[in-house]
Amino acid sequence: EEPGHYKSQGNQRFYVDCFPDRFNDMVETMRGSSPDKSCKGLALDALSNSSISSRGSAGNHFYHNYQKYREFSLGSHPSHSVMVIRTEHLWDDMIRLDKRLGGDGHFAQQGTKKTHGSESYASNNSTFIAPENAAYLCCVMYGEIEVYQELILKAVNLSDEEKREDLVKVMRHCQMDVADGDVDLAAPFSWQEFGKGAHCAQDPTVTESSPGNLLEQEENLEVGGATINLGSNSTGKESTINIAD
Repeated sequence: EEPGHYKSQGNQRFYVDCFPDRFNDMVETMRGSSPDKSCKGLALDALSNSSISSRGSAGNHFYHNYQKYREFSLGSHPSHSVMVIRTEHLWDDMIRLDKRLGGDGHFAQQGTKKTHGSESYASNNSTFIAPENAAYLCCVMYGEIEVYQELILKAVNLSDEEKREDLVKVMRHCQMDVADGDVDLAAPFSWQEFGKGAHCAQDPTVTESSPGNLLEQEENLEVGGATINLGSNSTGKESTINIAD
């Protein structure tokens, strides 16, 4: 059964008419050879927060993203200290943060979580993302990734090792071949340049004979001081972006 808020009139077009299946299926539809232009526009609005219409089509969780919150936090107070709590390290970060602020690191409900009933429909909304779709999403959401990176870099409660680990993880999600710890915190990767680069400007269509040309260029690109070697996926092989110093 669909969650109640998916059935509201404002979200009907997005969640029921355009993208009723898994998130990965939504990206496949966006990358398709003949995508519904209206549906694709709604998805691009939601994922990149390119207009206020994203609030009405996909809901507040898409609209109030990293970029939105940055406007009145780091954007308005760039000199303020930043502390982060990462979902995948939630309790470890909470405990260390509490101690940093003078607490004892003890939480009566440590280990508990609120799922908001998501377990009842998780099987139909798998978080699996195919590699080529992950690369496409990184092109669409480069602004979000840029803000995430800024938060990680400014976090006073993370060690340099933890920062490198998190940023490498993001780059690998985007199908980049990068070695452990191979991130220069003083000169971080430019996601703005990445998102506006030639490879992301490609028309990411998908047909049976071509899985998509997002990463099909055989040339090297200079992005943020790193060389990106774009591997071809026209043969159906897994696409990768290789980062070299």
